[in-house]
Amino acid sequence: MIIKHSGDIEDFVIREHIEFLQENAQGTVLELGAVPTATVPLLEDGDWGVYSGSLYIRKSSTIYVFLSDSTISVS
Repeated sequence: MIIKHSGDIEDFVIREHIEFLQENAQGTVLELGAVPTATVPLLEDGDWGVYSGSLYIRKSSTIYVFLSDSTISVS
C-alpha cells in the first residue's frame, strides 16, 4: 500500500483517522506460535497468520491454509 503523507491535514482528528486507516487498511500478518485448529483457531475473523512457512487466513468459521513450496528472501 502506498501511504500518502497526511501532515498537511490541519484538523487533528481527521488527520488521526486518515493515518489510522492507512496503517491498518491491509491488516497485519501475525506470527503464530502453533498451527491453528478448529478447537484452538488462534485467529479472529479477518486475521492473517504465518506459522512454519504456511499462511493462514480466517474468514468467518473457515481457516484457509496456503502452503509454500518455496520462498524468496529479501535482503
